[in-house]
Amino acid sequence: MSPYIGATELTLILPAAVSIGTDTTPLALSEVASIIAEVEAEIDAAAAAAGYSVPIATGIGAHAQVKRIAKHGAAAQVLGVLAPNVGAPGARMTLAGEYRAAYEAA
Repeated sequence: MSPYIGATELTLILPAAVSIGTDTTPLALSEVASIIAEVEAEIDAAAAAAGYSVPIATGIGAHAQVKRIAKHGAAAQVLGVLAPNVGAPGARMTLAGEYRAAYEAA
């Protein structure tokens, strides 16, 4: 189980047309879980390098911020898999790019 977010929580910030489930195509629930795990590992590595104990415990004030960062990073990657050109210059939807920028800024 993810220390910060789950796929169900991630769906709350994705566009309504994005469907994530056990057998959804092109991205199944297990693949979304892998994306979340990769993003969270990257966050934990950065936090550990800065001297923090990881995973960030739920009682720590920074936990809510880490959850938000994980959501942004995972959402950017999921949207990038589902629609690789969203967020590109001139694209109709820039949500993936916005999530990516927020993740990278954090």
